[in-house]
Amino acid sequence: MEFPSGAIRLERALAALLLCGLGALCWLESRSPLAAALREQTPWLFWLALEPSAQPREEGNSAGDSPLLFLALYRPSRRTLDLIYVPEEGPSGAYGRSLAEAGKKIAVRAMAEAARERVFPYLPDPPPQALPPLIYEKASWPGGEPPMAARAWLAQRSFWKGLFQKPSPQEEEPSSIGRFDRLLLGLEILRLPRQALRPAWLPEGPARRAFLARLFSAQARPPTRPVTVEVFNASGLKGLASEATKILRSKGADVVSYGNQAPGARTLIYDRLGRIENAQAVREMLGCPAAEALTRVSPKSLVDVTVVLARDCGTQNELRSF
Repeated sequence: MEFPSGAIRLERALAALLLCGLGALCWLESRSPLAAALREQTPWLFWLALEPSAQPREEGNSAGDSPLLFLALYRPSRRTLDLIYVPEEGPSGAYGRSLAEAGKKIAVRAMAEAARERVFPYLPDPPPQALPPLIYEKASWPGGEPPMAARAWLAQRSFWKGLFQKPSPQEEEPSSIGRFDRLLLGLEILRLPRQALRPAWLPEGPARRAFLARLFSAQARPPTRPVTVEVFNASGLKGLASEATKILRSKGADVVSYGNQAPGARTLIYDRLGRIENAQAVREMLGCPAAEALTRVSPKSLVDVTVVLARDCGTQNELRSF
């Protein structure tokens, strides 16, 4: 059966467009730093800035209305995304100084550059991909732990809006991430499971170097001894810390203390050494998928992990029926 000549011309035109599109895609991929990092399975760094709501900021943070700034490390080989909260130093940081002379996005870039000077000297030499893109998006921050704000924002897939924001001409920089890399980054994050988003605080003082060295190490090392744990009951349910302690000890954890704490909204499991795998292992022992594992290094802590139990784990069958 012969097709009309018009249909044949249309098919040829569509085929030509498809070939052109594939050629353009291959050309973009060959010039993409992120595509190269994905091919070589090397880490990729970028900055994420979230504008908080009008609710109170973290205690001790007097940065006013400045955004919450995170250094994000994506590891294609492990399929993990670390979200490291980097607070501004002092009440008048780079953001506030720049905001008085320029627009908000330029002030955010200045904030990230100041943070870069405090963080990058501690990275391996040479560091991973050194041209981090800046994704900036207004976000509703309900308060609580700043690293969890970034985790929730990404888990809700709201980042898509920020990926395609068009910067103004005065905000364009040679180091800015291109649209193709933004799309690649979005697709990579979209495929990550929620538990692959790993929130953390940037430690202060000497602990910072050790934390970043472990974070950028080639391999994640499993613990060589039982994980030491302290357990706090913040659920208001009587005896929950004792029940959790029995569960953890039965599964090999070394619980050194347990007690009560002021009520909390969600169960948080803090990694105190900069080894998020410890907190994740404790969450598995508890059998509470609602619990959030995050890193907050505490050099003075006598344990590897701190568990703060709320009602989201207090209602779990395993804890209540032990």
